Amino acid sequence: MISKLAVNYSSRSLARWFLAAAFSLSALTPSGCARNEVTVTAQTPPPPPLMFLAEWGTHGHEPGELGRPEWLTTDFTGNAFIADSGTGSIEKFGPTGHPLLSFNDRVPEDPFRVAVDSGAGIYVLSSNANSIFIFSPEGEPFRHYLLAPLKLHQRPESIAVDIAGDIFVIVTLDKTGGKSESGQNEIREYNSHGRYMKTLAPPVVSSEPFVPASLAAGSDGNLYVLDLSGSRVQNSRWMETTSLPGETRRRRA
Repeated sequence: MISKLAVNYSSRSLARWFLAAAFSLSALTPSGCARNEVTVTAQTPPPPPLMFLAEWGTHGHEPGELGRPEWLTTDFTGNAFIADSGTGSIEKFGPTGHPLLSFNDRVPEDPFRVAVDSGAGIYVLSSNANSIFIFSPEGEPFRHYLLAPLKLHQRPESIAVDIAGDIFVIVTLDKTGGKSESGQNEIREYNSHGRYMKTLAPPVVSSEPFVPASLAAGSDGNLYVLDLSGSRVQNSRWMETTSLPGETRRRRA
């Protein structure tokens, strides 16, 4: 079942934003007279409540139904795209949950990640294929790219496409060949033609290792990365990168 939540700023919540706690301190002056000092401490406003709006979704294997939904993303108009490994298809719903598109022609087996670019192109990953599969806004097969450079036991984990059309993929390099946390994750960048550009160097923000698990490209041009080791989200702007041989660049990610 898919749910949609929105922020509701109630009048009671807004009133609490302006509450302050005051307390008096009694002190002695050099002459021995008492005086009162009032210190006002601002109170941190509570987070605004979420208001339930709608839900949709029916279990099944027909177009517009969900078998085993794995991933959800949205476009700039509010349409929702779902990678469904249970039906082997990509499902598209309108902002109100109305089914708009369902396709599985040349969709890789076990699709588990989906992303959408600014032109409504649809990008699909499969845990069983080291490729990026791209489809037109109508679900027609367009092209696919290998996740070069290919390394032993690698598998894709997440994908995002920025406003310039560059493709970012988290790839796990599992030395054991199993789906464990023993591998090392790296973020690769490919251009809009699928050419490998570089591997993004991890930001130095703490002594903990950087373990990217999922990512999203914001409309602000930044790359948002979920870091498992630090239980945090990294908002990356400028990052040193290792690139093609003999080339090192800085970019706004």
